[in-house]
Amino acid sequence: MTKVGSDVAAVTAAVAGVLRELRVRHALTRQELSARTHHLVSASSISAYEHGARAIKLAVLAMLCQALGEPVAAVLNEAERRAAAPSRCGCEHTDRQPTSG
Repeated sequence: MTKVGSDVAAVTAAVAGVLRELRVRHALTRQELSARTHHLVSASSISAYEHGARAIKLAVLAMLCQALGEPVAAVLNEAERRAAAPSRCGCEHTDRQPTSG
């Protein structure tokens, strides 16, 4: 996978995590969040987005953010911040080649 591809995958995974955390913070089930989108986004689709089994389109992200009362920009900024942060194990997983000194 290229650097761009891995960056996109990392941000996509981070968006999934942010969405799930926001849903839980708002004390909503997936079914309740789906209802807030007037069932335009099904509970099973929300689950797939949260687990990274399905890539989320911007229009769907916008609907979910609106249903959660959260700005899309805030969700994307948080996801980007998480994707750029070193992993929790304290080591940076990257496909960069070491530089020779």
